[in-house]
Amino acid sequence: MMQTHANYSRPFPDHWFPALARLCRETAQNMQTIGQANLSLTAEEKQDINEYFHAEDYNVALIGEEITGGSADLVGGWLYTINNLLDGPFVSPVTIAPVARAAIETSAQIAYLNAFEPIERCFWAMRAVTDKIHYEKERDLVPGVFPRLKEATKVHTDRHRGTKFEFPGNTTLVRKTLKVLGGYRMYKETSAYTHQHAWTAYKHSNYVMYNPLPLELRTIRFVLDALAAADYAARSFINFRNTTKTATAYSNLDILLGRRKAVHDEFVAWMTENNVALAP
Repeated sequence: MMQTHANYSRPFPDHWFPALARLCRETAQNMQTIGQANLSLTAEEKQDINEYFHAEDYNVALIGEEITGGSADLVGGWLYTINNLLDGPFVSPVTIAPVARAAIETSAQIAYLNAFEPIERCFWAMRAVTDKIHYEKERDLVPGVFPRLKEATKVHTDRHRGTKFEFPGNTTLVRKTLKVLGGYRMYKETSAYTHQHAWTAYKHSNYVMYNPLPLELRTIRFVLDALAAADYAARSFINFRNTTKTATAYSNLDILLGRRKAVHDEFVAWMTENNVALAP
């Protein structure tokens, strides 16, 4: 547990951290339910995708599901982790930022892929996988996957010669996909508390000893950002999921959105009223 000045006690409402923890748990539950729900694509649509990529025997039509569904499970896991980290007398943003950033990045990837029509979605999911397999030098980890996916992606790129097909890096992915949520700010701020950032370390050490409050306010901001990104990603599945299987989960997300907004608005109003700001 990170130590602070001995005289520090939270001046803000006691219910904020428990409310955020519950939001993390319930958002994770509903996101994972949506991610694991039945695909809405018909057998004919899957066949069309496989035929387009000349991959009828390999069933690449499901790669988009494997990536986005698996990613939803990851985001849910990170939200559960944040839930666990919020239990303590002082919660520094340095403990939350790396996990929140991972949730934000992966939420952006989910929303990015789900924004495409089925064939394009399948292509970009394959491109995301092959780019990372190549980068990590793990072609032999699952034998046969890399060459088959490369063959399938080549079918698409050959049909669109002259077009650049580069999967966006994390910064661009978050900035553009989560623009409506302030993605650039989210990524910049969580990264500052994640990387080996000397200036952040220096500032943090001083805040911990002399003024811990802005650090906990920064923690709250990171949690709210992670929750907003996860909610956005979960809603992006809407065109790819069986509506009957996901109706309850989406209804739950609407309820959670109202509760999150209530915490957010109270948080902003309290800082304004007390003339305090987040730690930079």
